[in-house]
Amino acid sequence: MPYTAHSLVNKLEEGIKEEDSDGKGVSHEFMIYLLKQQLLQYISYLITIIITSLRTCIINQHLERTIAALEWKQIIEYGKAKIKSNYMKMQERHIANLEKVLETSRISHEKLRNRLTSL
Repeated sequence: MPYTAHSLVNKLEEGIKEEDSDGKGVSHEFMIYLLKQQLLQYISYLITIIITSLRTCIINQHLERTIAALEWKQIIEYGKAKIKSNYMKMQERHIANLEKVLETSRISHEKLRNRLTSL
């Protein structure tokens, strides 16, 4: 229940009316007691709000850290995929070059064999 100055005054007035029901009046000690009681309830309410705010802040910080970690994980995974893709392209180029070398060596081997057979 949210506390306002109006609600605190109303509770104080209710306590005074209950005490003054016999018509004798209210002592200063009782007024001080009621004020202290209202003050303690208000302080308790404020502490509850502060604790709730701190919990929310902690949860938000945890979520921010989690999101940041997930973003870094995504960046790292993208980097790994990019490196793997580049490595595969490089291997394809090497394979193509090796196939060319094999083809030229096969052709030169055939030429040499043909020369030897012709001699």
